[in-house]
This record gives sequence, structure tokens and C-alpha cells, in this order.
Amino acid sequence: AMDAPLNPPPDDSISPKLLISIGIIIGTGFPIFVARIYSRVRPHYKLSWDDYSIILAQACSIAGYALIVMACKYGLGRRGMYVSTQDNTKLWYYHFAQVPLWYCGLAFMRISVASLLLRLKSSRAWKSVLWVIILSQIVLAVFAVFWTIFFCLPVPLKWQDSPVTRKCRPAKQMENFGIAYTAINVTVDLVLSLIPITFVWRLRRPLLERVVVGLLMSMGLAATAAAVIRLSHKMFYSDPDPLRSIVMGTLWCKLEEVIGITAASIPYLKSVTEEVLQR
Repeated sequence: AMDAPLNPPPDDSISPKLLISIGIIIGTGFPIFVARIYSRVRPHYKLSWDDYSIILAQACSIAGYALIVMACKYGLGRRGMYVSTQDNTKLWYYHFAQVPLWYCGLAFMRISVASLLLRLKSSRAWKSVLWVIILSQIVLAVFAVFWTIFFCLPVPLKWQDSPVTRKCRPAKQMENFGIAYTAINVTVDLVLSLIPITFVWRLRRPLLERVVVGLLMSMGLAATAAAVIRLSHKMFYSDPDPLRSIVMGTLWCKLEEVIGITAASIPYLKSVTEEVLQR
């Protein structure tokens, strides 16, 4: 048995940082999402692919958050020396289970934005770009999910403390995949945020309204910023205790997702706002 340190660090947890930050954005974003869906079903039912995609993104996001809550319940964010082997197995199981949901949530969110722009854009060149984005998101999500699940074999040993040795690919491969994944999606986010600005300026609307619409639609850039911070955090920050070091990485992952989902619903609020004002 390991000797206990003479001055053991406190048995505290940094998980509230994660749960409260994400909880606040989900709490703010969910009513915006509901208002968006409401504006698409009342007074006429006109749900389209962009709406179905964002519903799936929101479902993945909330289910993923619930799994993170469970991981924190069993000790994510605490110091490993205070977490029992049994709890350690459970928390890694829940944390591992939310990763595929995160990949899918991000893909559905970007597919939703691209589908909306497909409806608004008429030029053939732009339509081709948007279709490439949609297809690349599907391929990337499927690859990322399989890559994550089968990175170590046998799969259950990912979260179990077992004497059986598991075979994992080199950690460098995972790091390279993370960099490539983020680079592709940051590029996609920039394209999706900048496309609307190109045609908002051509609208025959008052300048203020065009500025507001442009700003709302480029709010997706906040999600891009979260992705860049997530990557730099992964590359330059490490806590010797994995239960604590993974918390900030998870925080930036979820922020990228929940901000993106909220940003994707904001342009629809214009019709909701107009309806309220007309009453």
C-alpha cells in the first residue's frame, strides 16, 4: 500500500466549475431552442431538416450533460487518492459514455446550420460547399465515434481497473486526431459564420437590422473560440491527477457544443419577437 502523504491535500472537488458553467448555458439556451421550435410549428407546421438536426443535437447535449453529472457524482473532479476503485470504474464509464454523444451533438448542430443556409442560398457554388460540409460532418462524426470506442481493446477495460492488459493505440495518435478534428471543425464554423454575412449585406433592410442579424448569425464564432481554447488547453495544460485534469477539457468541450446549439437557434427568434410585438 502507498504511504499516505504527511500533509494530504483536501478532499475537495472542482466539478462545480464544470456543472454550474454548463448548466447556466443550457438553462439560457433551452428556452431559446424551445422558442425556435415553437416558431416553426405555430401557426403552421413547417419543421425542416435544420429543425430535426437541432432537436437531435439538443437531445445529445442534454443526455451528455446528465452522464457528466453522474461522473461527477462518483468522483470526477476530486483527487484520485480519495476515490474508491468501484467509484473510479463508474465515473470513467459515465465519462466515456458521453463522448460519442458529444461528437454527434456537434455534428447535428453544424448540419442544422448548413441545412438552414441551404434553404436561404440559391447560388450553385454555395450549395455545393454546404453539401460538402453536411457530408463531411456525417463522416467525421461516425469516424470519431468508432475511433473513440475502439481506441483501446477490449473496450470495457477503458473504465475498469483490471489486471488484464488492454491494447491501446499510441497516445500521440489520439492527440493528432484531436488536432485534425478541431482544425476541420474550426474551418467549418468559420465558413458557416461568414456565409450569412455575405448575403445579409445585400438585404434591403435598415442598417441596424442587418448589423444585428449579422452579429446573431456570427455568434457561432463563440463556439469556435471554445474549440480553439479546448485544443490549446489539451496541448499545454496537465494536472498530474487525471480526475481533475479532465474537468477543464470536458468543460471546454461542452461549452463549444452548448454555445453552438444556442447560436444555431438565435436567428429564428426574429419571428418570435415580431409575433410578441404584434400582439
